[in-house]
Amino acid sequence: AADEGDDAAAWFSQALGTPCRLVRYLGTASQPPPASEGGERVVRPVDPAFAAGYETRFADAYPVLAASQSSLADLNSRLAAPLTMDRFRPNVVVAGSGPWEEDSWTEVVVSRRGAGAGAAG
Repeated sequence: AADEGDDAAAWFSQALGTPCRLVRYLGTASQPPPASEGGERVVRPVDPAFAAGYETRFADAYPVLAASQSSLADLNSRLAAPLTMDRFRPNVVVAGSGPWEEDSWTEVVVSRRGAGAGAAG
């Protein structure tokens, strides 16, 4: 992964209201295979119905995995032992929506906290 630098980190940290870094996956062709993968390239192609010819590295199958706090709360209400959000490894966590609404979203708008924008369906 390539860190996109302090300027990008500062912008996203301010916009999201929490310290963060922006990193970018450079693709398998740009990097030697890690020893942990036995020296072989591991390519995880994105479902061609969504993005033919692209690959992902930070997620299992798609470049973005969105999950909502309300969906996790609903799931935990049905379990004997609650799970934490990191169990699902989302790279976008949303607050303020109803349980499972994120399953039908086709677009998400990101804005400053309190700016009034949010998910668009």
